[in-house]
Amino acid sequence: MATRTPVVERVHLAWAAGFFDGEGSTIVHSDESRPGYFRLEVAVPQANHDGVPAVLLRFQDAMGGLGRIVGPDTDDLYKWMSRGRLEAMAVVALIWDYLGPVSARRQTTRSSVF
Repeated sequence: MATRTPVVERVHLAWAAGFFDGEGSTIVHSDESRPGYFRLEVAVPQANHDGVPAVLLRFQDAMGGLGRIVGPDTDDLYKWMSRGRLEAMAVVALIWDYLGPVSARRQTTRSSVF
């Protein structure tokens, strides 16, 4: 019998995918000094003048604790971001079924990393 994800977790993943759809991005960085090397980054930025935005903590929790939150920068911008290619791929895999077909899926699949 196949193991099913509990409903509560699916709800959190669906919320996280919707949040990522609207606010997140996937970016592939290449390194000219290392031909064929690509670094994948999955990130969600949010500004807040009073500390780490609760919505980023909620996103990180929905991702099972993956990623890290950095900031603030000079504009009080914080960013949840993946730590490396494998973690980025794991995050995308977690929310893939809940991503909208237009923005996040297209952005994610444009990368040759996937």
